[in-house]
Amino acid sequence: MIEKATYGTGTLEDSMLHKFLPWYSDKVQKYPYDVARAKQILDENGYKVGPDGFRITPAGDKVKIDIVYQADVYELLKAAEIIKEQLKVVGIDVMLRGYDTAAAWKTIFIDYDFDTAILRMSSGPEPTTIAIRFYHSAFIEKKTFRNACRYINSRVDALFDAATKEGDFEKRRQIFEELQVIVSKEVPILILWGRRWVTATNTYVKSTYTPTIGPGWYMQEALEQVWNLKTVPPSAGWPVGYTYVAIAIVVVAAIALGVIAIRKRQRLKK
Repeated sequence: MIEKATYGTGTLEDSMLHKFLPWYSDKVQKYPYDVARAKQILDENGYKVGPDGFRITPAGDKVKIDIVYQADVYELLKAAEIIKEQLKVVGIDVMLRGYDTAAAWKTIFIDYDFDTAILRMSSGPEPTTIAIRFYHSAFIEKKTFRNACRYINSRVDALFDAATKEGDFEKRRQIFEELQVIVSKEVPILILWGRRWVTATNTYVKSTYTPTIGPGWYMQEALEQVWNLKTVPPSAGWPVGYTYVAIAIVVVAAIALGVIAIRKRQRLKK
């Protein structure tokens, strides 16, 4: 999925927190791709295969779920198509419901009209500012990027609340570790991959800005910094920095010549 949906720019992730964060824990429950095990779980829970190859519930109804996604975001569209084919292998029928971004977010976060949904989310560098919105019951509200799963776990709420007040690094690490273990077992959200954002620039562009997290819309301020503080295309002449240095040299030289001329006049008068 990572190769086909993200052109290889994604990273394999298994937790609500990205692996580069200091809070990440490897103790989370992992779910390797295992078709035989998936079929076994469905069989054991009474979801038998019907005559058309799809599963039926113990009550005799056909098992069918939908996936809501942003059709104008290629990686999400491709992921939805791949998941549909993967679930078909184990006998689950999937209906794809792709919308433009605004309609998809409304369907997910405002209308709650979905069985499953695929969307981009971020843990952020600090889990109590971003990740908390997807898991804490206080964020079950009809706003974008909130707890649309309507997931409620009092222990998860308590851990997030404790993390917002705790200042000790090691204690916070232990809190976030327990959080990750809980949600990895209950799976209100399944992390499919992590994102490594790629930014292409011309060779003449220089900057000390290095983005570590976040998608392209965080780059606006960074690009303004590059344009204002660093260089311009070689075809446009000297780099801006060189121009400022040249002006400064000329000003200093002019002041120095003025001082010398004044002193000479004073000597002549004497």
